[in-house]
Amino acid sequence: MRIFKIFEFIDLILLTLVLILIIMGVFFIYSSGVDAQNILVSNEYIKQIIWAALGLILMVFFA
Repeated sequence: MRIFKIFEFIDLILLTLVLILIIMGVFFIYSSGVDAQNILVSNEYIKQIIWAALGLILMVFFA
């Protein structure tokens, strides 16, 4: 029961908008790391996913 009370304080609109922006950002970074022959030449999108997950956790914790 206590865990459900924690979720009452999360702003779902803010969380949804942030998730949409994160997904778009990861797609943009992923697409910039693929060359004309569809070969992945960069793994920067993995770093983006890690930092985005950390940011989401901190946002939910502090907001």
